Amino acid sequence: MKRIFIPTISGSDWQSLLGKPELHWKSGRSAMSAAACWEDNEPHLPSEITNVLEASGDKSLTSLELLAAIPEWEVDLPPEIELI
Repeated sequence: MKRIFIPTISGSDWQSLLGKPELHWKSGRSAMSAAACWEDNEPHLPSEITNVLEASGDKSLTSLELLAAIPEWEVDLPPEIELI
């Protein structure tokens, strides 16, 4: 995967970043919903994320500023992490 990131204009710009764009880009599905959520709140974190961070009570997780968002960034999960 290249480490070159491009700015987005709208949520539809995220579609080309998906592993299977035609399969995963559907109304009501997580990829399209996540893209809309992030794009609608730019330049801030989505309210759902801010609410969870604020509710943590950890002062280091409150009043955060979005510096960069990288959609569909692939990460390797250690084998001991159980996915549900």
